[in-house]
Amino acid sequence: MSELNEHHRAALHNYMRFSRYLKVQRLRAVDACFRDVQDSRLLEETYTRDEVAEIVSELAQVVRADVDSELINIAHSNALLLQNIFAQAEKWHLKLTADTTDLENRQTAGLSVKHR
Repeated sequence: MSELNEHHRAALHNYMRFSRYLKVQRLRAVDACFRDVQDSRLLEETYTRDEVAEIVSELAQVVRADVDSELINIAHSNALLLQNIFAQAEKWHLKLTADTTDLENRQTAGLSVKHR
């Protein structure tokens, strides 16, 4: 990121802030799925193995569908962002490339994952 000018660093910072906001929103949605199960399905004192398996299976389906939908939205948002950047570059007769091999390398991107 140090090779970017101040304007582009600010744009990248804003995008990262936006991404963090979206991540928090999605995690809240996952938390809500678990709260819904607690509030609507966990009303008895004891459950059979089959009942627990059914509850967990239903919860997994809901969470999976929610995460899948959000991953699709993220992919489309990133594609739209790239489309906008490429369109701006084309106005100046530039040809940009996106090296996707660098995306796997968090060190190259200057990003780190914080574990709780």
